[in-house]
Amino acid sequence: MGSKSTLTEVKSGTSCKVLEVQGGRNAVSRLEALGIHPGVKLLKKSQLIGHGPVTVEINSHQVALGHGIAHKVLVETL
Repeated sequence: MGSKSTLTEVKSGTSCKVLEVQGGRNAVSRLEALGIHPGVKLLKKSQLIGHGPVTVEINSHQVALGHGIAHKVLVETL
């Protein structure tokens, strides 16, 4: 198994599995609506330098997340 970290800490091009969303009800439901929930596998495509948005690919769909909400997603690298 890989290392555990937040989605913002993972390098671009890394495949991950979502372990947990560390946020309130609004953050959890917003991410679930985008297909991001515990157990789902995703690929981190890119992140702008600093605190810019994070782009991930889930089931051949790309989703852009703000830095703050991406930081609440705990993942394990594959």
